[in-house]
Amino acid sequence: MGVRRYYALIASLPPLPHFATARHLPINRERLQSRLRMLHADDRELVRRLSSFLRWHHQPRERSDATIVQEYGELRRSIDGTPCARLVEDTVTQRTLVVALRRRQRGLPAPAVDEPWGLGPWVGALRRNWERPEFGLAGVFPWLGRARALLDGREALEAERFLVGLEWERLARARPLDAFRFEALLVYLFRWSVLEQWLSYAAEAAGTRFDELVMEAIGDYDQQLH
Repeated sequence: MGVRRYYALIASLPPLPHFATARHLPINRERLQSRLRMLHADDRELVRRLSSFLRWHHQPRERSDATIVQEYGELRRSIDGTPCARLVEDTVTQRTLVVALRRRQRGLPAPAVDEPWGLGPWVGALRRNWERPEFGLAGVFPWLGRARALLDGREALEAERFLVGLEWERLARARPLDAFRFEALLVYLFRWSVLEQWLSYAAEAAGTRFDELVMEAIGDYDQQLH
């Protein structure tokens, strides 16, 4: 099978604004799914599997870590040797590194050898180097120090902004020169997912801060009355 290009589909998709300045998604999930009906059946099925797997922040609680690890293994074998394999591996690697930082920040010990807690090629190295600064991987992932500092400082929104920025720029570098290849569509969908996640997180954080300000104002008002 030759290289597949989706001229009409990709040309129909609106450009994605930078996540830091975006106020809303330029195309909602329903319309995006409708456009994806233009894909060949096998490409559409791959997109469905990738979308389902990578939406970790929406996973139901009954879906165990062991199940996710098993699904990742099956997915990885099915895409091995394809251009999207690197996209998936880089995504799960960053997320696993962040999970490790958060676990260690909470004072948890290194995961057990047989514990299904992370994905990708660095799981073993993280476990073996749990007590080392940045897990001994600062040379490979220089952003770990900054991420750790933000998490340790309880700067949740800034930490999320920093981590989303890393993923956003990594995906920008992954875009193929041929803008109409299937791989270009995958990068678009990955970035759309990142944008959706950021907007959801930012809205939730803004709502929390609004509630805090309301409670502060109520407290000040009560003090004035008394």
